Amino acid sequence: YGRMIENIKKGLSPFLCVGLSAIHKANFIYAARQDLNTPLLLLTQDDLAAARLAADINAMAGTEDFALVFPSRDYSYRQMESVSGEYEQQRLGVLSRILQGEAPVVIASAQAASSRTVRPEALRQATFKVSTAPAVNEAGDMQALVARLAMAGYARRPQVDGVSQFSVRGGILDVFPPKEANPVRIEYWGDDIDTMSYFELDSQRRTDPVDSLSISPANEVVFGEGELSTKLTEFCGKLRDKKVFEAAKAALQKDL
Repeated sequence: YGRMIENIKKGLSPFLCVGLSAIHKANFIYAARQDLNTPLLLLTQDDLAAARLAADINAMAGTEDFALVFPSRDYSYRQMESVSGEYEQQRLGVLSRILQGEAPVVIASAQAASSRTVRPEALRQATFKVSTAPAVNEAGDMQALVARLAMAGYARRPQVDGVSQFSVRGGILDVFPPKEANPVRIEYWGDDIDTMSYFELDSQRRTDPVDSLSISPANEVVFGEGELSTKLTEFCGKLRDKKVFEAAKAALQKDL
């Protein structure tokens, strides 16, 4: 272990450690994070191995979010009425934590680590802060926050029941960012935020108060203001069938 730490500090790689069982690997990694005091990225052969290693490390750390799993992308090659965005939301949650320095250890399969995702600059620009302090709040009033959430890919629902959703009821706005374990209830007093608190999905009851919340995009594909409508309009213009083009253009203008 001592030689491994020295090699890492000196940048001497690659090097090989043999004879370690699964729990010993977790022990080495947890200790290395403490000794090196720097974020670690670990690669495994598949997502299952990543989940097992993360569980062992978190058991040693005594918390569930010391080691985070960055899953592989879930591709859909068939036409479906609905596609689950669970893995994409998990990936965005991990990326947001990395961006904010809240990821001590990240574990990913080689496939997950090599797949394309949102650029750090684009993710940083698309992430904004909501706070009870007006000087820190970057979202503005409720109408402005709703617009930013819609642009960030969040789905509006009568009641929040999953990640990357938001709902509005009077002066109350509920939102569930990908990096959060629970949704957040934001209560407005006029144009200013009065209180913010986490709440439970099942009972809808408030739990712990929160003063500041970082909201990241709901999709790995991030568009700038007006960029999506421009690209869709250009695509409609390339359609050969004039009737299809007119129908697509009318539907696009209605939605946007």
